[in-house]
Amino acid sequence: MATEDESVSSSGRTISEKVRTHPWTVIGSFATVVGLLITIGTVIWSSLSESEDGQRQEETTRASIDQPPNGQIPRCAVISGTAPDRDGSALWLAQSSSNGNLFVKRVSLLPQNRWSTEWTIGNSKGSGIQHDLTLFHLPQSDGDFLESIRVEGEKGEPAYWYARRLPAHHDILATATVRRDDAADAPPCS
Repeated sequence: MATEDESVSSSGRTISEKVRTHPWTVIGSFATVVGLLITIGTVIWSSLSESEDGQRQEETTRASIDQPPNGQIPRCAVISGTAPDRDGSALWLAQSSSNGNLFVKRVSLLPQNRWSTEWTIGNSKGSGIQHDLTLFHLPQSDGDFLESIRVEGEKGEPAYWYARRLPAHHDILATATVRRDDAADAPPCS
């Protein structure tokens, strides 16, 4: 008969008797519990590591487009900011016009993750018009393709081509909105 300290199972045998007669059942159960604990610990550790990696990557991928004073910009503007250096990617800047066309330009990364470019914003009739700027990364091969496109400009105007949307493989890094503040007949960048 079982003592007060021993529990009796539904089959009338004590747990101690079951352990003595079926030790592999207990060992198997113990191993299962340990395995589950290890699995749960691994999943938690893995998610914490991914979260830390994501935070580290986020810290290194901060990008910006420097805001001009009062958000106003001349037709021939120097636009600058910061961006991460990513292997296999090219850095690009897009400006959207009032009709939704996107004009894109490759920009070079300078020391200390800075970038800067001189760029004509809008056309000769664009004084006072708002433009959205988008800084983005593209895979190098997509960037090489975009750079291979050529068009001829109007007489006295620089040549540009435009797109209706950003390329499929883009990764937007930063955006800014600017307004042209110069005279309607301001010259384009040379």
